[in-house]
Amino acid sequence: MNIRATKKVTSIRLSEELLNLLKEKATAANRSLSNYIEYLLKQSVKEENVWDVIEESEKQIKEGNCTTVTSKEEQDALLDSP
Repeated sequence: MNIRATKKVTSIRLSEELLNLLKEKATAANRSLSNYIEYLLKQSVKEENVWDVIEESEKQIKEGNCTTVTSKEEQDALLDSP
């Protein structure tokens, strides 16, 4: 089943230099300008989410809520356990 996300039309102000650069990069990536800008924004948001996960992982490690694995055998045993 293919469900398309509802999209809204929006307007932003960009310098002419930035707009031209985005158009060039969109063309090089074989994307429309709109699609290329949406792609860049999604990548930016994903990157922020990755940092949230990293920060939470660091917090868990500092609190001792982790398992230390020192060999491939230990890793395999841990991953194979129920």
